[in-house]
Amino acid sequence: METAWNVKDWVQIILVVTIPLTLILMSAERVYLGKDFKGIGLQVLRLTSLGVALPLIAVLAIQGTLGGETIGTLFGAVIGFLFGQGAQQAQPASVVPRGEGDGKPTQL
Repeated sequence: METAWNVKDWVQIILVVTIPLTLILMSAERVYLGKDFKGIGLQVLRLTSLGVALPLIAVLAIQGTLGGETIGTLFGAVIGFLFGQGAQQAQPASVVPRGEGDGKPTQL
């Protein structure tokens, strides 16, 4: 008896294929850069978390392996990592005390 594949199966297949594809593309980029390669940077870590962690969490969620609270916590942790790193790199504007200067903040 033949069974038809439903949307859930196709979504899982696409997500599972995304994981090795991400790793292959990252490796190909590193080989292409050649001697300019200077190690793993923040952008590579972000790409890895997007291409590996999020699909893995999504597949486990679709299969019902993870509970709702666990899914929310894991997605929140990954998204927090992705967006929280940018805040550390931002340069704050220096604050001029009131009454000094033209009142506009200046860049460091």
